[in-house]
Amino acid sequence: ASGRVVKSTVTDAEGRFSFLAAAGAYRIEAVKHGMTFPSAVTADLREAGAFTELYHGEVIQVGAAGAVLTPSIPMDPAHVDAPDAVVARRQRSKNARRFVAGLGPTLGVIAFVVKPGAFTALLFVAQLVTYALFRRLAAPRTSKNWGIVYEEGSKRPVPFAIARVFEAKYNKLLESQVTDDRGRYQFRVGGNVYYLTVSKDGFHKTQTDPVDLSAVTEPTVIASDLPLRPAAPSSKPA
Repeated sequence: ASGRVVKSTVTDAEGRFSFLAAAGAYRIEAVKHGMTFPSAVTADLREAGAFTELYHGEVIQVGAAGAVLTPSIPMDPAHVDAPDAVVARRQRSKNARRFVAGLGPTLGVIAFVVKPGAFTALLFVAQLVTYALFRRLAAPRTSKNWGIVYEEGSKRPVPFAIARVFEAKYNKLLESQVTDDRGRYQFRVGGNVYYLTVSKDGFHKTQTDPVDLSAVTEPTVIASDLPLRPAAPSSKPA
């Protein structure tokens, strides 16, 4: 009734949380950069795969005995579709940041070789630990399964193509990726229905049929091989 914050918590690495609540009426808010709550994609759903009791901001009534609140809270990625050039530029910026981050341990090795000693060794170890920690937190988990974007006909991998995954019902963009130099990509998803698009200058855009993963109970990977058909060169007047 008052809107006063009673408790706050941070979800763990698996997104889990719980609140021990006394008698009263409560509302839960979920906040994370790059995500939106309440979810529009699951607004009319009570279950999604293994997740039950989906919560969308409703008031929760707790009786006199109290309760442990553990609803499943869906959040939508706040991604807005952007032109291929913008997605590619963001990927180049991300690669540059990773390169700069990797310079720390490299410079630490050089410093230790040039001037060995306990202090430089301690600095080097600290740089390694910091780099490993930030890499673990920032780098998304990947699977051994990769999809390949390839050129139709020649079967050659197409590097630096833009792959996107959408939630099928609302045509909601969930994630964009740039294929690596071997044409590889993968999307980590949950139980739902999705479709993929792939585009690159000089090729016709590819869009897949819906991929129904609504029966999936654990996070999985979409990694299908996708063809790109070369576009015919435009004829210019003499």
